[in-house]
Amino acid sequence: DIGKKYGDPRRTEIVVDEVEEINIEDLIKKEDVVVLVSNKGFVKRIPATAYRSQGRGGKGSATAKLKNDDFLEHLFIASTHDYLLFMTSEGKAYWTKVHEIPEANRIARGTPIKTLLAISANEEITAILSFPEFSDQTAIFMATRKGIVKKSLTSDFSNAKSRGIRAISLDNGDRLISALLTSGKDEIVLISRKGNALRFNEDLVRRMGRASRGVQGIRLSNDDELAAALRVKTGEQMLIVSENGMGKRIEYDNFSAHGRATRGQIAYRTTEKTGEIIGALSVTAEDDLVCITSQGNILRLDLREVPVMGKSAMGVRILNIVKPDILVGCARVVNESAGTEE
Repeated sequence: DIGKKYGDPRRTEIVVDEVEEINIEDLIKKEDVVVLVSNKGFVKRIPATAYRSQGRGGKGSATAKLKNDDFLEHLFIASTHDYLLFMTSEGKAYWTKVHEIPEANRIARGTPIKTLLAISANEEITAILSFPEFSDQTAIFMATRKGIVKKSLTSDFSNAKSRGIRAISLDNGDRLISALLTSGKDEIVLISRKGNALRFNEDLVRRMGRASRGVQGIRLSNDDELAAALRVKTGEQMLIVSENGMGKRIEYDNFSAHGRATRGQIAYRTTEKTGEIIGALSVTAEDDLVCITSQGNILRLDLREVPVMGKSAMGVRILNIVKPDILVGCARVVNESAGTEE
């Protein structure tokens, strides 16, 4: 009687349908992290917010407990949902998702990378790329120590995963030292350890299959090697860093485009004080820079403290280094909330 007097039609809809599969990535927070890889193959990720800004010339902060003469060799900034493509010295490629790399605190040694990737004993991680998806619209531009360059589509690497696939065929004694994510039609700058820079259009390098060798990118002297490869970006400058902790910013407009396989122009006047070039980045004044030394110290600084200089300048002191320690890597951190005190 109560049901007849006060009841009303069911308002809850009952639907019989297939339950959509839950993607574990939907439960993972998107955030920027620092990925660190040691020379002996230990890897970890740390939230980028774990590092506070310091003044130029500071000593940095300890970032790992190192054992048996190990040292931190690679540093990368990426989102937890990105793909990380690991390119090795032997010309092979492996990928994993950033969130699959175990998180650790700043002083932890990390996890052996061989538990994540099937890397052989004679391979070293020499380049790491981050991108959201594999595509026929994006390319990977590779460069080797002897100045050989090659361009392949990212879609060619979709089946690499942890087993790895051949990315480039290398000559005897050569090794892969850099890889860039490009549109296939960008301008590239190659920088040598002795301070030469060659700017040329990526169109001069045709797309090649994964097993090919590539072509000559920059002509090097017998005692020189390639230190870095950069993609020219409007509104940004080159940041060049030397092994003794010196560095400078320099405008791309200082370098005119030349043909492939030429020597290029002077970009940095190396001396005994500066040491040779260890790396170069494309940056803006609003970015932060993270530098890492062979003994595991990290320095994060505002790039407005690094001046823009001419081609022959040796730069300013970025990091105070006590020998035998040297600078081994650097990475750019984009300030998404510029002006916020850390």
